[in-house]
Amino acid sequence: MLINEKLKLAFYTHLRMMWGSFHGDVVPELPALDAISAFEKSRYVSPDDLDAFTASLDAAYSNIIGGAISAVDSMRQAAYHSRARSQIAANIYEMDEHFLRVTYSAILSFGLQKWRPDVLGNFGSAYNQVHELIAIKTFQTIAISHAYSRLSPNLVNLANHKLLSRFYRNYVYSYIYKLAKKEMKAAGSVKKGIRDTNTYKRRKETAEERTEFLRSEGYRSRIIALSEEVECHSDDEPSFDANGNPILDAAGNPVYSIYAKSARNPHITEFFRAVDAARAQVKAATKKRRHIAPPRTRVPSNLESDISQRFPVGVPLDWFEPNYFNALPAALRANYTDAGIALPLAEDISLDNNDYKTLKKTPLMKKYGNKVKERYHLPSEEELAQMDKSGDGTSSDEDDMDV
Repeated sequence: MLINEKLKLAFYTHLRMMWGSFHGDVVPELPALDAISAFEKSRYVSPDDLDAFTASLDAAYSNIIGGAISAVDSMRQAAYHSRARSQIAANIYEMDEHFLRVTYSAILSFGLQKWRPDVLGNFGSAYNQVHELIAIKTFQTIAISHAYSRLSPNLVNLANHKLLSRFYRNYVYSYIYKLAKKEMKAAGSVKKGIRDTNTYKRRKETAEERTEFLRSEGYRSRIIALSEEVECHSDDEPSFDANGNPILDAAGNPVYSIYAKSARNPHITEFFRAVDAARAQVKAATKKRRHIAPPRTRVPSNLESDISQRFPVGVPLDWFEPNYFNALPAALRANYTDAGIALPLAEDISLDNNDYKTLKKTPLMKKYGNKVKERYHLPSEEELAQMDKSGDGTSSDEDDMDV
């Protein structure tokens, strides 16, 4: 239910706060086996223990354990240094320290040095039951006092222990479990996977926004086809310094590195830049400032993205850089034999000459397109016929004999 989404977000933020883990691309620290063993040997967790713990939370407001203060100070310092890159860290850092101390006092009062659930273990173990109870009860205790007001959770279901338990187990024993197993198989895979997902998501958003702008400006479908597919666009990612802090330009805006896309015609890249500039101009003139995302400084990189090297399928021929295209195997070039031409050559475009924008196919090809198409070496009819034979399995050695 949508009513619970912000409650869930606040609860997951609470779990990250207890874990001291603020970045979604980093697997939270798992407990050492000897820590689990020592806990289970040192105490028997009975229902009476759990009831007493629940009752003790009320007293925690006025009975902060000394060790909780230093633990919270350390956690908040880490959140401070991470807040520029992590919304989770920013939200936690802005919380009232008393709420944090209450939570960490609860952890210490149950004999735990750190809150580290055994993600890979049995959720029904005494060790894990205690971690779940601490998480749910401390969340209920501080959330009712508006500890997470920044996230605007609807607290109507805050007392629903069964619901919070379901949220908890889904997050800890499904989501975090999968991240931990993935990282165990290949170190760094979680960070790379999330980075790639976010990068590709930005590429998809760029494709949608550019395409929508071209439609709104009345461009012909052949020009819109330059932008429709996600693979038409290059990737970018935020730049960080050696300490992991985001690099900002002189105006304080984030700097993004743009990956090279050697298959794409530089002429098309310049066209996209002009589209982006026009889009920004429209936004500035029509939207309230608070609804406009902060500008990004984009710095070209010589590196190619390793996320996806696929070619767009339904693009005009001139999306490709001519020399790059002409060096491709004939089987790949054959996929574009029926592709049209979108734009004139760069030297044929000027502020006073933009008739290409609305020209139909035949007049466009006659005036501009044929000159563009001459730069591309498409497979000959003989090559295409031979490919068809090979695909049908009908070619033979006799085709190569002089008779």
